[in-house]
Amino acid sequence: MKILSKRAIEKAERPEFLSTPTERESFLNMNKPGTFCTSKSENGQFGGLQLFGLQDLNELEPKINSLKYVSTLEGAEIAFIETFIELIHKNYKADQITIKEIDHYLREKNSLPSFENTNIFYPLFVEVQNLIKSAFGPSQRSPEDRQSPTVVTEYKNLKEKTGELFSDIDYLTLSLAEKRTLIDKIIDNYILPPLALDGGGIDIVFMDESMVVFEYLGACTQCRYSLTSTIDYIQKVLRLETGHAGLLVMTDS
Repeated sequence: MKILSKRAIEKAERPEFLSTPTERESFLNMNKPGTFCTSKSENGQFGGLQLFGLQDLNELEPKINSLKYVSTLEGAEIAFIETFIELIHKNYKADQITIKEIDHYLREKNSLPSFENTNIFYPLFVEVQNLIKSAFGPSQRSPEDRQSPTVVTEYKNLKEKTGELFSDIDYLTLSLAEKRTLIDKIIDNYILPPLALDGGGIDIVFMDESMVVFEYLGACTQCRYSLTSTIDYIQKVLRLETGHAGLLVMTDS
């Protein structure tokens, strides 16, 4: 895949966190307090991806102090992983990082994307998230145990953490480009986090002044709730956060 930004090219050509198997074994043999190492990715397309590093044992919640990886991936995928890990080192929580945030972080100009197509990163993104969860928290729920997020639970909990982010914005007076930016931020803050817990996500494929059309990604493409309670949650959140009660939300999935 074509890399479009110089920052992304630099990360692909000069990775900071990529290690060799020998370096990994040397690190693990030091047996420092807080050492962790995930299992290798079972999916061959991720080049035997494996994460290792140190966690802060003084924190009540798991916190990564250092993180490196081993993989035979190259090019854009390396730039993607490098940026994910850099954000972790900047005290981002793994479950709060999004593909869009990684793309924007690497941009030289806000209007120009860093990669030709970020959608192809989704399987890799989910795999990195799952490897981190395997080391620090529960794995994704089985398909039988998955449930749609709800406004009274997940949305309410997220609002308590973030506060009112967009209440002072008049959605109807925004340009279409500004509307798209706001919708992306709403999705990143209130929709992607609960969907990502089960390996799912969404991506906007079209929008105009009164409509938002999205596609499901990952586990959401096969979820039995995707066309009922999940899309209801997405529409309610977008309407609440934009203040546009008539906003039409649809999926092309």
